[in-house]
Order: sequence, then C-alpha cells, then structure tokens
Amino acid sequence: MHLLYVSLVAAFTVQALPAQTLTVRRADGTEQRVSAAQLAALPRTTVEVLEHNIPTTFEGVTLASVLRAASAGPVDSLRGAVLRRAVLLVGEDGYAAVVALAEVDASIGGRNVLLADRVNGAPLASGQGPWRAVVLGDGRAARWVRALVRIEVVELPVS
Repeated sequence: MHLLYVSLVAAFTVQALPAQTLTVRRADGTEQRVSAAQLAALPRTTVEVLEHNIPTTFEGVTLASVLRAASAGPVDSLRGAVLRRAVLLVGEDGYAAVVALAEVDASIGGRNVLLADRVNGAPLASGQGPWRAVVLGDGRAARWVRALVRIEVVELPVS
C-alpha cells in the first residue's frame, strides 16, 4: 500500500512540474525552459491597473527580462529583420495573444508586458497562474493570458 501511495504522489508531482516552468521558443526554433527559480532571480516590477474597472496590483517580471534570460534574441534597439518578430503568449488552455517585439522595445513601442505571479499581494489563484501575462496600456484585457505556459518568438515572413 505504501508503494502505491509513493507511486501516486510521484505521478502527480511529475504532472505538476510543467506548470512550474515557462517554455520559451526562440525565433530559430530552439527552446529553453525557464524555471520559477530563474524567474524569481529576475528584477521584480509592481504595476497598478484597472481590471474590469477594479484597481488591481500585479507583481512579476517583465517579458523583456524573460526573453533576455532565455537568450531569445534582442529586445532593445531593434532594426532590420528583427522588426518582423512577434511574441506569441500561450496559456495552458490554448488561449493565445500576440505582442509585436517592437512594442516591447523601449526605444520604439515602450510597452511593458508583465509576467505576473502575484495579484494584490497574494499568489495568483488556480487557473490564473502560476504566471499571467498582463499587457499594460491595452484598452481592455484581451491579451492578458492566464496560466501562461509558453512564449514563442516568431519571425513573420515577407510575402
């Protein structure tokens, strides 16, 4: 019976591990998993926004810092073909949204995209986290991806 219990705990632990990492796919197709510990080591940012007209405080790390940490290409002073890159933010449920990489470049768009792990001082609720993309400056929260599991940098072709 004890062996069965240990096996069940191990199975649930293995299944829970992917939720504790973010997969970052670079424009060249290679991937890197970024752990919660790696994210915790990045500089933290706190923002106050209105979510459904309710003042809400989110805490986390910026998308730009995560892309840098994952060696997912330049995010500053973009030029040339790199300006055709977009970032696809994908949630656990398949919901996805796109942010142009140029939007994140402080010298072009200057848009802050936060990968939040806390809201109003507490961890995100089940189904919301462990990370949630919060795209600051959007008129409504349509690109705020809950339960974020994957970030893909893609280069759009020229037809």
